[in-house]
Amino acid sequence: MLKRKKLLAGVAAATAAIFMSAPAFAEWPEKPINLLIGFNAGGMVDTTTRTLLANIEKELGTTIVPIQKPGGGSAVMAATIKGSSPDGYTIGMGSNAAFVLEPLINPSLGYTVDDFSYISTVVMPQGAVSVQKDRPWNDYKSFIEDVKKSGKHINWASINAISAMAAIAIREKEGIDIRLVPNKGGADASRQMLGGHVEVTWDTSQWQNLVKSDQAKVLFSVGTERNPDYPDIPTLTESGVPYAFDDVFVMVAPKGTPDDVVQKLTKAVKASMTPEIMKGLSEKYFLGAAYRTPEDTLALFKQQQESIKPYVEDMLKENKAD
Repeated sequence: MLKRKKLLAGVAAATAAIFMSAPAFAEWPEKPINLLIGFNAGGMVDTTTRTLLANIEKELGTTIVPIQKPGGGSAVMAATIKGSSPDGYTIGMGSNAAFVLEPLINPSLGYTVDDFSYISTVVMPQGAVSVQKDRPWNDYKSFIEDVKKSGKHINWASINAISAMAAIAIREKEGIDIRLVPNKGGADASRQMLGGHVEVTWDTSQWQNLVKSDQAKVLFSVGTERNPDYPDIPTLTESGVPYAFDDVFVMVAPKGTPDDVVQKLTKAVKASMTPEIMKGLSEKYFLGAAYRTPEDTLALFKQQQESIKPYVEDMLKENKAD
């Protein structure tokens, strides 16, 4: 009996020694997190990210280091995220166009919509198609009727693929001549529109102030639903054109990031979107809340990709012809 007691005591001591000598694994996060921002400083994506950062840091209990990674509408950021270690310490914020549109437009990017762990969508810019205040059009119907009657072509300021595909969809549906005029961004497109160099433009950040200052008016939006802050603006699909695309900001991580880490990030993002912060983003930058879970985010992106494929193909053919 004595020998048995000594043996058991020896086993217990050895087991305790093993546990005491084993390294203690800290719970994520145990160090700062790098957050790659897919646009230049000062833009809406950058501003949104930095507005939410303090609350996200508080929720996670660690520092988040914002790093600008602009290029290709956040495609450069997306490609960098794809090649990063899936340990939860490198994440990114950008536009969904980088994950939905860009892989279709430029397959050489080397990634697809399935190559990421999506954390959540965050906000949605409230985009709209606008024209000069003195144009004879007040809605989609009067715009189309006048263009058909005059037989003239329309110059459409194109700032990105979302805008270009909307013009192509209208052109194909109505049989009118819409010519795409490339622009560097919403501000440039608005200047072109106000100067009479183009008749129509789509953007997400300029039209509201132009409408408020009585320099422009809105014809329609290209979202799947009416803008929550502008419910009187109809969508393009309501006018019978089968094209819609919601531009949203999304936070992502490398594919294979542990599920518990993704869930912690998702929870932190949701908690950071307080009513006060969202009110400020809405009033200053016309951004609406668009929170989605990782599963809902991927489902949205896949649905968007399928719906726009025909227009992407038409746009690529047009670009090749030019």
